[in-house]
Amino acid sequence: MSTLHDTTLGKYLDDVASAAPTPGGGSVAVVVAALGARTCLDLLAVLELPATLASRHCVSDVGAAAHLALAAMRASLLNVHINITFMKDSDAAAEFDAAAIQLENDGQVRNQRIADQVIACIRG
Repeated sequence: MSTLHDTTLGKYLDDVASAAPTPGGGSVAVVVAALGARTCLDLLAVLELPATLASRHCVSDVGAAAHLALAAMRASLLNVHINITFMKDSDAAAEFDAAAIQLENDGQVRNQRIADQVIACIRG
């Protein structure tokens, strides 16, 4: 049996659209949240450079964007964590849980670097 991680997007979408009981709403929510979790991390990565280059007049916008990206990631990861509890495939659930924890840790580290840069710029 293949795991959700090893399934192609096309097959997964076909399975979701079928009359089969699985995959269900829980796994759909996990996938959507995981795609959201990673986009927010990508945004934080993009914001690291402007945090070092922005002027004092707009650097707070960079910091605010970073905080909002982290908050959106954390909100998405709440959906991952709750839906993991309903997954029947414990190996896949463990993979999603580990990935979610790693995303949150990476997001927190990036956000803190940005916040430190923003505060340093504001204080001159």
